[in-house]
Amino acid sequence: MAGNRPGSPRRINGVMKATGGDIRDIERHTRWLVQTGNRLQSVLPERLQGHWQLAAIDADALVLVAESPVWATPLRGYQQALLDAAGEIIGHRPAALRVRLAKPVNRRPRAASPALSHEAVRYLENAAEGMVDPRLADGLRRLASRRRGG
Repeated sequence: MAGNRPGSPRRINGVMKATGGDIRDIERHTRWLVQTGNRLQSVLPERLQGHWQLAAIDADALVLVAESPVWATPLRGYQQALLDAAGEIIGHRPAALRVRLAKPVNRRPRAASPALSHEAVRYLENAAEGMVDPRLADGLRRLASRRRGG
């Protein structure tokens, strides 16, 4: 769970408590993370830049959040360079690199299914009445009830 280990990303309520609810401290820290992330990006090949974000950095860990496993795997291959660069930035080398995956973003909203006509609904309900298998009959009734429309 976030915030339970040193170096791990923290939940917003924990950040708010730690800063006394001062939004300016949170903004400063966020800017610092972005700037530090940009400095870390510069030690990587161009193809890996922009596919991850810095989540946390301290003596225990450098925590990165990658867009997908496709980007997480090569980031791990640059562990030494990233940890060395992080050490230069914060004054001591983090003990470990942790690469986490961002939650997937559903890029395409699911298209709405067209509503069934009254005739189609009647057909499904009639078919359900004639089914020997009760599970199939229930499935046909559910389909007819969910798709009622124009």
